Amino acid sequence: MNIFVIGCIGSADCLSKILSKTNNIFTGTTVTYEQLTKNKIDMCITTYLPHQDPSSELQKLHQSNIPILLPAPKVYILEKSKIYTKLLFTKLNIPTQKYCIYNPNDDFLKIPRPFVIKTEDFNWGLQTTIVTDNNIHNIHNFIQKEITKNKKILIEEFVKIKREYSFHILCNKKSWTYIGSARDYKKRYDGDIGFNTVSMGAYSPVDGVDVQTIGKYIDKLLDYVKIYVGFMYLGIIITEDNELIISEINTRPGDPEFQCILPTIDNDIADLLYKTITNQDLPKINFNGKSAVSIKLNQKDYSLNSKNSKPAVLNNTTDIDISYYLNNPVTYATLTAVKNTRKEASDCLYDYLKTVDMGDYAVRNDIGYLD
Repeated sequence: MNIFVIGCIGSADCLSKILSKTNNIFTGTTVTYEQLTKNKIDMCITTYLPHQDPSSELQKLHQSNIPILLPAPKVYILEKSKIYTKLLFTKLNIPTQKYCIYNPNDDFLKIPRPFVIKTEDFNWGLQTTIVTDNNIHNIHNFIQKEITKNKKILIEEFVKIKREYSFHILCNKKSWTYIGSARDYKKRYDGDIGFNTVSMGAYSPVDGVDVQTIGKYIDKLLDYVKIYVGFMYLGIIITEDNELIISEINTRPGDPEFQCILPTIDNDIADLLYKTITNQDLPKINFNGKSAVSIKLNQKDYSLNSKNSKPAVLNNTTDIDISYYLNNPVTYATLTAVKNTRKEASDCLYDYLKTVDMGDYAVRNDIGYLD
């Protein structure tokens, strides 16, 4: 097949490499109908969503005769608006954290701490913050300065987490299929401490995932949405009281979760994606029993403004897949190893990183080791 993969992040690079083993692959950060017809493209895959411009060139492809894996614009809100999603969870009786919607005119300082705030704007992971006695005044100043009076903020209950993972599916108008879960490491420093990032790494598979229970909630969501075709992943939290709650919906593959989920699947990925787009019955996924670990190289100081960081020097290796990020001010690359055990995969990655000139980038040292 001739396949066009659209994206500028590591998941697009990783998917392109896997598909290229048996297909002709074209890549780009965007695409036009003319490009697709010129190259006789059989299928177009997107790994991100053009939230800011629902009427973009990508959406015009929905009206073309070229199969494209891209959710319709009206479902973008499931990821873009955390407030909309929380209200939907309540409407559908899906378990989630207790929450309220904060109006900037309310007294922020009187909210019992700790609690979590989520803003609507993408900010490289920093849009989600745990508010404590130590940072309450800084966060308050940020809200007063940066958040307009017309915008609202989601306030979530702070819950003590036993484990957390991303539950990935592919779905279309006929069916959905579970493609795997990954444990994502959002915190900047070892031991899951520090501020949130876009991710420092992930591993897959995750043990003990309750596919049957989560599947019932997915059935509710898809029955409500009705038109969803594409990737979706749910943020799953298991509390210290062993309560399962769903924290959010994302309308795309996770990054870097996708990079460590894909190598654990034995199915023909191109066939799976084509069946998704063309609304055929989706098969049950055959997992190969391997373990994959992905480590992200992010800026040392996590500066969102610096675009001139000295890159790491990454030598080619047959044991590790290196997925690069284009025009990204924070993340340089994701390294993924696939082995028989998670420890073996992590050992492989960290042994390799000892040989790397990291430039202005850094990694966590417990990816794959810390459950």
